[in-house]
Amino acid sequence: MNKVLNKSTHNLLKNTDISIQIQDDNKPLWSIETIQPIKQTKLDTYFWQGRIARDNTTKDETLNLGVGYRHLTPNKDWMYGVNLFYDRSNNDKHARTGLGLEALSPDTTLRANYYNSISGVKTISDIAGIKTTQEALDGYDVSVEIPIPNAPWVSINAKHFDYDNKDNDDIKGNTYSIRTNLDSNTEFEIGSTDDNYSDRQSFAKFSFKFGADNDIATAQNGKTVRNLNNHRLEKVRRNHSIVVSQKKTGSGGIAVGRRN
Repeated sequence: MNKVLNKSTHNLLKNTDISIQIQDDNKPLWSIETIQPIKQTKLDTYFWQGRIARDNTTKDETLNLGVGYRHLTPNKDWMYGVNLFYDRSNNDKHARTGLGLEALSPDTTLRANYYNSISGVKTISDIAGIKTTQEALDGYDVSVEIPIPNAPWVSINAKHFDYDNKDNDDIKGNTYSIRTNLDSNTEFEIGSTDDNYSDRQSFAKFSFKFGADNDIATAQNGKTVRNLNNHRLEKVRRNHSIVVSQKKTGSGGIAVGRRN
């Protein structure tokens, strides 16, 4: 009984990580995230993924829960995946669903995510005739991740995002980052995000994974080689934070902003 329990605990922790992300305001975002298999065959993987995070900038917690499927081609040159997520913030009860697609080759990763708001407009405050409301936004992002030749444990990431703001211009921008595996347990990422609503914001993220089985790619003749079979339970990468627009109405007119 103890052996079974110990094995189950080991398998759970093996695919679980804790992360801390620091941004320009020096207020950290903490998270714990896990991805676990539901069923695996020689080429197919069904899984679920869960995450809970605390953002000290917004002073809110976010819960993310998803399921997914990945298929490894027989020659193991490509792996394709699809996933569905439900996201919910704790304080103001913003909620949305998400659909993601991914394609992995030995040297490139492509991702696309769509986010669909389902919580409507929330009244945050109504004081002295000034009413503040927030609404989670629909949106999408697309990204590409490519390892650096001759240093395949380091990857360059580029992402474009677009969120539908009903009361003003859409929120559009890009995120660029460099991610590296320091060893089989630890990952470090540094980058910046820029959009049409705010100044460029830099960030640094450190993740520690329980269980030393991160696949670190190797280089052969200047080209990255990675075993896709080792990525069947790689966590889905998406924007887990719910993007929200904020509007104030009252004697001073209307002011529209955004927050993550």
